[in-house]
Amino acid sequence: MMCYNKNTELILEIKKYINEIVGIEPDLVGSAAIGIQIDESDLDFAVSVKNSGEMKSVGEKLEFHEIAFYGERPATKDTFRLLFSFLYKNVSVDITVMLEKDYTELVNGIKEAKDSLSPSEKNRIIEKKKILSLESKIEYENYKISIYKKFCPQLLWLTDIEICRMLLQEYQKKNLKIPVWLDEKRKEYLLYEEM
Repeated sequence: MMCYNKNTELILEIKKYINEIVGIEPDLVGSAAIGIQIDESDLDFAVSVKNSGEMKSVGEKLEFHEIAFYGERPATKDTFRLLFSFLYKNVSVDITVMLEKDYTELVNGIKEAKDSLSPSEKNRIIEKKKILSLESKIEYENYKISIYKKFCPQLLWLTDIEICRMLLQEYQKKNLKIPVWLDEKRKEYLLYEEM
């Protein structure tokens, strides 16, 4: 799957770079893949693995190359995905490592969204996203994820905000120190009531 826009060359470069590190070709996912991207300085990629052992191995390779690990997040109600992030030529790149079944469903859902949304629908979504991202981060996150849920209901079953809330509660219950990335998200989403 490829989103051909003015970022195509950069996308191919990043895919090659990730492939060289982990030995698995990633796929472009998220807003850019659907064609509803509003910020061209942010790209999302996903890598498919067969089992938790391979997931751990891929994670170790990414960390060895100083790609920051941003923790486990739910993929479905029963599975997790690993989130990594790095900067490539001033573009923020997120890499999600997920099990093959979740990956296939995500890629198929994105393809369906890309094929189903008309140019005018995509423009409406982009405009609404621009407005919401300026007015309310919480509404923006909920709206953004609702688009993905429409085409891929089993994946991303929680918004980022709900995931962070759930993780904060788990860390609090277990009296564990909150990771820096999660604390930053807590501040970003104003989740002070969770503490």
